Amino acid sequence: MRKIFVLLGLLVPLSPLAGAQTADLDTLLGKAYQDALDNRVAGYARANREYRTAITTMFKYADRIEIFLLDPQGGLDNDEASIDAEAFRCDLERTKGTRILKQKTVPTRDIPKWCAATTKLLTSGQDHGGAFSHVPVHGIRIWVGEHAIFQTSFCWDSQTYYFDYRGGAQWVNISQDGADLKKLFTKAMPMVSPDEINNIRAKLFAEEATKAKVRKARWAEEDRAKAAKEAEEAKAKEAKEAEEAKAKEIKDANDAKDVNAAKETKE
Repeated sequence: MRKIFVLLGLLVPLSPLAGAQTADLDTLLGKAYQDALDNRVAGYARANREYRTAITTMFKYADRIEIFLLDPQGGLDNDEASIDAEAFRCDLERTKGTRILKQKTVPTRDIPKWCAATTKLLTSGQDHGGAFSHVPVHGIRIWVGEHAIFQTSFCWDSQTYYFDYRGGAQWVNISQDGADLKKLFTKAMPMVSPDEINNIRAKLFAEEATKAKVRKARWAEEDRAKAAKEAEEAKAKEAKEAEEAKAKEIKDANDAKDVNAAKETKE
């Protein structure tokens, strides 16, 4: 029976290695391992690209596209402080997303142009995993009727965009194939200065504070209405129980009289 050497699922015949030096053996096994790893990574990238390509086949039905200027400060937590903020989901963490600074709807006549540029990026072969950072600047959301079939955010500094594979998410390299899309964004939704971003934030914070005030007043009113209803129900229940107790008392008294009357008649 021919002997074999098993390494991480690779079956390497030992007979050709007879008499080989240890260094040569290390090189051979190292190359076999690296080849297996490279094939796995290539297969994984190919599967992701095929998934993204399949998503782009729905773009021909698109009837509305929204584009966004996003807050580079990043994620909003799922807490009360951000409950009133308009957010765009664009990170790998389970946060609410990133605050939307501006948004607009693309003219209907330009939808094919935006879909083509987005398709070019998503189907690119230069799609190696992006940097381990993502400072969102722009975002896009593509609609078919009431269904948002695709959305992503773009970080032009780290050259990454966010893609959710429904079961896993990844920052993907933008590459040269994102140049057309960047041009569209630069023209339709120009980036603004830090001072203007701060001004927009201040306005949004004020709007969110007003929403929070209205929301809390509504909650307080709802709590008061609930308490009043519960008090009314408790009072009605108490009155009903008292009425039932009184009726029972009268019935018991009448039953007792009937029993006594029956005894007297029998005697």
